[in-house]
Amino acid sequence: MSKAAAPLRGRPKARSLSRAGAMEGNLPVVKECFNPAPRVVALYNPHLVMDPTILGNLATALTAWGATFLLALWASLVYWTYRDAQARLREPVRQWLAVLTTVVLFIPGVLVYLLLRPPRTLEEEYLMTLEEEALLRSIEESEGK
Repeated sequence: MSKAAAPLRGRPKARSLSRAGAMEGNLPVVKECFNPAPRVVALYNPHLVMDPTILGNLATALTAWGATFLLALWASLVYWTYRDAQARLREPVRQWLAVLTTVVLFIPGVLVYLLLRPPRTLEEEYLMTLEEEALLRSIEESEGK
């Protein structure tokens, strides 16, 4: 038996855990633990190659997630267009045409609706009308005195 492979008898002497101390026979030699050089990982490691089925499953999962996201975006834009058209348009036909445009054309349909929709809601127009009438009454009252 070599000196390095000999079993330890008793307690090893309390010395530093250096390679030199291990070479002297005080500590067992373990080459992996005392390697001061950092390991260099190659860019291509044959043990880390992904299985094609894993890549296929990942692609399927990402596609399903993307499709779900687009479906949720589409549904939310259709709902928003419906609510906004109800708030801005008086005629039900124009409301449904706005929603139909969004349903069929998706994002371009929303852009078309944004370009063609009235600038103010029906409530804002009503409040403006009330304000104008109140101003006209106050002008008439001030002229009448």
